[in-house]
Amino acid sequence: MTRVCTRLIMSAAVVLLVGCQVKKSANPLSPSIAGPVEGVVISTPNLLEPGQDWELRSRDQPVTLVFQNADSNGARPLKYSIDIASDAGFKNVVFARTGVAPGDGVTRLQLPDKLAAATYWWRTRAEDGANTGPYSATKSFQVLAQVILGTPTLASPANASTIAGLIPEFKVRAGERTGVTAELEYVVQVSNNSSFTSISATFTHRETWPETRLAPNYSFLYSTTYYWRARAWHTGDGADQSNWSSVFTFKTPAPPVVLPPPPTPGPEPGPGPSPNPNPGPGNPASCNSSQGPDVAECIEARYAQYRRAGVSLAQRKAHMQFLRDRLIEHATCRGLQVGLNLKRGGPEISNDFITYFTGGRWVGVDIASGYDDTGTTLNMQWYQHGASTNWGHPYHKPYGPASCN
Repeated sequence: MTRVCTRLIMSAAVVLLVGCQVKKSANPLSPSIAGPVEGVVISTPNLLEPGQDWELRSRDQPVTLVFQNADSNGARPLKYSIDIASDAGFKNVVFARTGVAPGDGVTRLQLPDKLAAATYWWRTRAEDGANTGPYSATKSFQVLAQVILGTPTLASPANASTIAGLIPEFKVRAGERTGVTAELEYVVQVSNNSSFTSISATFTHRETWPETRLAPNYSFLYSTTYYWRARAWHTGDGADQSNWSSVFTFKTPAPPVVLPPPPTPGPEPGPGPSPNPNPGPGNPASCNSSQGPDVAECIEARYAQYRRAGVSLAQRKAHMQFLRDRLIEHATCRGLQVGLNLKRGGPEISNDFITYFTGGRWVGVDIASGYDDTGTTLNMQWYQHGASTNWGHPYHKPYGPASCN
């Protein structure tokens, strides 16, 4: 830049005025260019993130602004100014930054602090120190209040209680909450141990204020202690969850003792004394299980006197019918869907073959071996068949109500 100065020269006899003129520099990179450089055009930046109507949560803060750089036909490097306001007219600017250096094609700027929950508008423009480009189109975004979920409280089953049956109803009381914008759900975990490394069941249910009931119709095992806990989570954002509640325990009752009637004697008296109608204790592990083979093992151990050898064929038939009915009742009480089988379509009912609903269809199950050989001990089993042509399709007949007491 060329400067020609006017100086005031005073003396006793002469007063001289010398003019001073300022001319633009010919160097476009000079930091002291006076006014815009003629012919330079700067394009508009393109806002990328946050996009229009984005909702930002606590984990998205501090907000990172991302925009596509502007272009310029000038020689001077571009920098950016950025504004964020709480109104569309930018009368209340809550954040402003100038001199932001561009990135490679795209510029990113993370705000130094979190924004309060509100709706905001933002914009940017490029400048080279002499020329200034137009503002970008504005975009608005919303910062949501932080979701804070208080820990729920367990209500039922009460801690260290023994429940009446095998299907408890879980009740959970709501905790405090802030920033909630969607429904809450509760997750209940039931474990076989206090460390919750062996999960027995998991249930979820939408909240009903102030107490949520979860009755999943899930059957637990007899004579077993379980550990349970609950937590709340925000359905609008699965990342927002409460802490787990304290842990409660509950115990299921002992299995009921079924006192069956004595078997109907056959027309031929068999050798030996009549069997004792009172069942044995069985195997607690198998009797508490809901697996078919375990059910058969339980009945075999519980009613050993009905399996003895050396009886007449009529007695063996009566014994088998008794064992079949006990197996169906026990399986039903353990949650299995079983029933009688009409032999070859009926009307005769199979003694050692039942029906079992699994995989969306009824299949047949052989429940005994050695049934026709009265000289050997009768053994219970669970030999499951498909509906193949070799075995025929089972003909299901409902058994009727089962006594689980």
